[in-house]
Amino acid sequence: MGLNNIILPASLVADLYRNDLIEEGLNTTAAPAGKKLPAAEKPLQYLGSNVKNVVLLVNYENDVYLPETQLTFLTNILLACKLNLADVAIVNYNKQQPSLETLVNTLKPNCLLVFGIPGFDSSLAGITEFTVQQTNAGAIILSPALESLNNASQEGKLLKSKLWLCLKQFFNV
Repeated sequence: MGLNNIILPASLVADLYRNDLIEEGLNTTAAPAGKKLPAAEKPLQYLGSNVKNVVLLVNYENDVYLPETQLTFLTNILLACKLNLADVAIVNYNKQQPSLETLVNTLKPNCLLVFGIPGFDSSLAGITEFTVQQTNAGAIILSPALESLNNASQEGKLLKSKLWLCLKQFFNV
């Protein structure tokens, strides 16, 4: 039997192509007259295993999570904090727009680092950049975008040092 003649069960094919075979916006279930069906929630997608409940929220339009350059930079920051990608969950806000409540309920963060998303949640309006703010959602640190931090300019170095002071305070490194 050759590779071209393999027959797979329909359930396996559906599992393999779960996100590719469904046309978005197509609702095949009819709602009763005058009633709306509840929207099906997609599971929150993130990079990492979230072992230590550290959530990193980034904002990249053209990448699934973040560009390779910024991932390398972020990995170096994590290593300095004695963390790795398995310890964190990197969520691209641009692709999903999760609310703070969704992040808290799904990922249960001890620490939420928000990179370059001004006005992410109205409940965070009083929090300034580069401060460790304890909330009911855990510690929250707001920061400029990774590109601003990963910059060889004097301003980039200053921003990076401010973030490092916050991270040292929170992670005791």
